[in-house]
Amino acid sequence: MKTLKPIKELISFRMDENKIWWLKYDWSGWMGNITKKQYSEYTYHICNFCEEDNDFSIEPESYYVNSPHPYLPYLLFPKVILRHFSSENWKDNVKVMGFRKIYPNQGRPSPYYGNSHYKKYIEDNNGECPLPFPKDMK
Repeated sequence: MKTLKPIKELISFRMDENKIWWLKYDWSGWMGNITKKQYSEYTYHICNFCEEDNDFSIEPESYYVNSPHPYLPYLLFPKVILRHFSSENWKDNVKVMGFRKIYPNQGRPSPYYGNSHYKKYIEDNNGECPLPFPKDMK
């Protein structure tokens, strides 16, 4: 696959009014007619970039948000929130965080991911969420 730009130039992070993190894509010049296999390769690199460099996790729910490109993740889950849940069952993790799946392939996360510690962290930082997240955050 020919990569037109490095992944870090194709995506950016955006926090919405409910303090939920989303991937924002720069569609200019790279999303013409790409195959499902190429989506898979982009997804692999996007997941690595988000998880290794930025402390976010891509979960299956990341794709169920009525996105224009259903093969790419959009919703991000801060690893610091998932850290205290069992990693064996991701369905329980996102259920605890208040993710509601809406039929057919849509979903909606609860504000602040339904996590009071995360909400307090943002409130303590004047409504912002500085990255990276602190390692001692509950």
